[in-house]
Amino acid sequence: MSSALASVLLAGACIAVLTVTPRGLHRLELNAGGIAKEVQCAWSRWMAKRDGVIVISRGDPNDRAIALTFDDGPHPRTCTAILDALKQEKVHATFFPVGFRLQQNRDLLDRMIAEGHEVGNHTWDHQRLNAISPEKARREVRNVRTFVYEHTGIVPHLVRPPGGSYDTRVLQIIRDEGGAVCLWTANAGDWKKMSANEIVDKVLEQIHPGSIVLMHDEFMQTPEALPRIIRELRARGFRFVTASEMLGAPPPPFQAPALPPRWNIAGLSVMPSSDTPPA
Repeated sequence: MSSALASVLLAGACIAVLTVTPRGLHRLELNAGGIAKEVQCAWSRWMAKRDGVIVISRGDPNDRAIALTFDDGPHPRTCTAILDALKQEKVHATFFPVGFRLQQNRDLLDRMIAEGHEVGNHTWDHQRLNAISPEKARREVRNVRTFVYEHTGIVPHLVRPPGGSYDTRVLQIIRDEGGAVCLWTANAGDWKKMSANEIVDKVLEQIHPGSIVLMHDEFMQTPEALPRIIRELRARGFRFVTASEMLGAPPPPFQAPALPPRWNIAGLSVMPSSDTPPA
């Protein structure tokens, strides 16, 4: 193949990639310690900002605030124990419940609201939104929003896509539904059925100012670990806020890069460079 032909083919490939919006913008992977970490290119964050979607996974790194969040409930036994622990420690948290479980446990939704907690949106059936049709994904988000509003008069603003996975279609749906995406900074790993001691250690080793902590309303080890986590973090000088209160002190805004992103043609993913916004 001549160098001229190779150049033409490469140029064509670049044009093809640059004119197609990547769909797999965000996913999670487990690191060696079994903790989920974000695998998200800086360009996808800028695209979310460009399209008018707020995506947060941390608060102000200079503010010693922590947001505790709980996914996948409400399960009657564990949610009650979590609410009891939060009430005892005088902490407000953010719950990201699944819609059909809310429908089955409306008394727990009432208690969350009555005790000053924030209720977010974790979809109706806990399906990966980027793996289903746009119409079904929209229903997954909208049905929770509608149910919570009709039952409490409150519109849940923050959406946590199951698995933390989203693409451009999901971002557009969440934007159209008036929501923002809330991810996390620290993962308790409690979904792995860890012991209470292991959960405490996993959370504390990941904490820094502005952390949003992911925990789950499913296993009793989580409420058993919760008072120790709260007391230790208070001893370190942290205070507790809801995830929406974190928006009052957001991370520095992402700026549009001066030049287009450089693409890894083989992987169809953005290659970080000095020309792209920081991760």
